[in-house]
Amino acid sequence: MATIVTTPAKALPGNVDLAFTPSTRDRYLRLYVTDAPEGSELRRELELLQNSSRYLVWQGYMDETPTLTFDKGGQYVMQMDVFVKGASTYGGGYQGDPASYLIETLDGVNSSPFTVKIGQRIESRMGSQSYGFATLRAWVWGQTVEPTSIAEHGFVSPEIVEATTPRAAIAVQSTAVSASLLTIAGQTSSDLLGDLDLLCNDFLAKVVDHMSDIGAGSPYHSSTDGINSAEVKRLQTSPTTTLAIADWARVLRSALVRHMQNDNGPFHADGHGTTEFPDFNNSPIADQPGAQNDMTRAVIALADAYRAYEAHRIATPSHLSADAANAMTVALGPLLQLHQDFLQTIASSTGATAPTLNPGASQLIQVAGFVDTTESA
Repeated sequence: MATIVTTPAKALPGNVDLAFTPSTRDRYLRLYVTDAPEGSELRRELELLQNSSRYLVWQGYMDETPTLTFDKGGQYVMQMDVFVKGASTYGGGYQGDPASYLIETLDGVNSSPFTVKIGQRIESRMGSQSYGFATLRAWVWGQTVEPTSIAEHGFVSPEIVEATTPRAAIAVQSTAVSASLLTIAGQTSSDLLGDLDLLCNDFLAKVVDHMSDIGAGSPYHSSTDGINSAEVKRLQTSPTTTLAIADWARVLRSALVRHMQNDNGPFHADGHGTTEFPDFNNSPIADQPGAQNDMTRAVIALADAYRAYEAHRIATPSHLSADAANAMTVALGPLLQLHQDFLQTIASSTGATAPTLNPGASQLIQVAGFVDTTESA
């Protein structure tokens, strides 16, 4: 079976070198494209065809290494017809006699479709309106976010760029966020996200029991929070659509804010309920997701809810006793963990640690609103 490889293996949009196996002069092939990404030149060529479902992009011997242009990232569905080309047994009776042409014999049947994967650059927002945003940028081949390098591609990714505030810029450079960013590379899309429906189910069980003072060491509150626990409890288990997950994040974030800030009662107070201790330190800081399928904010909000709840349930003096019984057990996927680390760092009141920053400058920029005005020498 003939196969094809690209050089480099993780090819970017543009001119791409192809090689065929087996590399031999004994076989001749015709290479066709049968499907291509929307907006690509090859897609336009396919749409112009009248009586065929495939477009010839190259023909030659299998020991040749053609260069083709794949101008859009994505997957190009290709097909190869491989032939054995031999001399005719009859020379022909006159010049140009078709009988004198080399005979082409199809080597088996037409090949099964295969794909040439060209990298796609994807981006997503990080952060919040209150503290600033940045852009997460990565390249995907097939199902996987793959790392790029200076040597192979001329740039490094995944990367976080375009910070909109000094606080966000420091968070991008911080040790914690830099380490978390490294875990993105090499992950499939499913592994990056983690199991969101199981995560929501874990929230449903743990947050409701925490608010309802159910678990070892309870009561945790001066009074149970029936209002917000009922709000969370109405959410469906195992949400499977993006619309349901976005709604989940919106309702959960709102309920946690109201619960932690005592908006619906003195849940966090001394034993007599006379001195309140609302938990502003750990309240959610991510933006509220919109009601209609706002997955960018929903993913950030779920990551932030995890951070906020895990810190809140053991916070004192907000609680009569720390809640060790209702800890989250479903871990965040690497993407949500990165969002959580970014938010945790950007909101830090002590200043982020970054190997290339003077710690005093970092703290004053983050905590006191200073701006770095250093000019390059």
